[in-house]
Amino acid sequence: MEQMVWGNPDIAYCLEWYFQWYIALPNILNIVVLPLVTFFFFCGYCRVSFSWLYGGIYLVLSLGLSGVKYVLHIEGCVGLMLETVLLFLWGGVFLKGKWMKALSMAVLILSILSVTNSMVRWLDYRIVDRFVITHESLVIPSDAVRECFKVLLVMGFFALILKKFRESIADENELTLLQLTVPAFFIALLERVIQDSIYGNGLIVDWYTKEILPNVNINYGEILFVQVLACACLLVTLFVHQKMVRILDSQRKLELLKQQAAEQENYIKEAKVRYQQTSSFRHDIKNHLTVLAELLKAGEGGKAREYLENLGDISDGLSYPVWTGNAAVDALLGSKCFIADQKGIGIRCEIKLPEDAGVKDVDWCIILANGIDNAIAACENLDQGERYIHISNKRKGNFYVLSIENSCRKNMGKLPEEGTGLFNIRNAAGNYKGKVETMVSQGVFKLHVLFIIPPSHTFTS
Repeated sequence: MEQMVWGNPDIAYCLEWYFQWYIALPNILNIVVLPLVTFFFFCGYCRVSFSWLYGGIYLVLSLGLSGVKYVLHIEGCVGLMLETVLLFLWGGVFLKGKWMKALSMAVLILSILSVTNSMVRWLDYRIVDRFVITHESLVIPSDAVRECFKVLLVMGFFALILKKFRESIADENELTLLQLTVPAFFIALLERVIQDSIYGNGLIVDWYTKEILPNVNINYGEILFVQVLACACLLVTLFVHQKMVRILDSQRKLELLKQQAAEQENYIKEAKVRYQQTSSFRHDIKNHLTVLAELLKAGEGGKAREYLENLGDISDGLSYPVWTGNAAVDALLGSKCFIADQKGIGIRCEIKLPEDAGVKDVDWCIILANGIDNAIAACENLDQGERYIHISNKRKGNFYVLSIENSCRKNMGKLPEEGTGLFNIRNAAGNYKGKVETMVSQGVFKLHVLFIIPPSHTFTS
């Protein structure tokens, strides 16, 4: 019995024109089109715009890696890890340092690619190849058809995952990303081992009996079951990750509601105190007027002037120490200023909020309350004379920037990890497509919140 590797020299000679097209096309699809498709959906998963420049650079790097793997005969898990590292590193550069996001999306992309490619190899090995070897004219073009089918299937699977799990895979919480990365990488590794170790890169065919001779005794039904189960596990992993992201988001919203409720309670308490003070002042105003009238009748103008000044101090105490043009914010800032003063923090507030900017009072309060609370917490770690908070704003055209600057530890070389407070600020600003920026330098922490105000809105002078 004569055995030979896939193909027959005589057929290849008779069908020489096939080689010019049907051998070039599979290679183009596999090492050019597929990496570009991979990077395109990588950008989609990361919620960034696809760039032909970055895509072209990734393609060149991918071609270089393919050459290294071919020369050194690298396959299986080592090959998968090299591909993961390439996409991870380049994705981190493209995403400007969001390394955990780049790693998770790289692993997810390659997991989907491995699952799809492994299923195509099974179909090719168990069904297509057995048909092709009995129709010799289809031997060479079958490679091009297989690669076209693989690219289309990969694109379909990528698009399906992106559509069904768009919001959850866009989440940037490091804990949930890590919990997605580990099982996704295991699934990709399993499929790559099946693909390279069992199916390999070629077939051994008995050309006379038209039978495909396996290298080892393998139950391909079980292999198919494992592949289908791996695909199902990937989908279940994504589904569980989606649920986890939603649960965490619900917890964040619950914390936000609790904070809003606490701020509302403080506002109500302060409003009651000021109402009682105002009621007492109104109750005594007739007596004050009587005293003033008697002093003036008696020609005691100096004493009357002094009495009026005292009344002015009392009336000033009934109003809020900050005026922004928004009553709810004035009440909030009044409370925060009192807290800061009690802690020995010098606080200066110089802001005027845009009128009818489309921003709800509660969102203004969330941004300012969380920003000032974080500033107070940072100042508490400093000596009394170093504590300060400065709240200001800038307006240029339709751009409005609210800034909170506070003192912090001078040895703070990098930004602290974002907690619930900053998340709440980003969430509130995000409702109006606002942008949040933080920076720290030489013992000064700055928070900037940018809003774009429609031209029809005015600004309080």
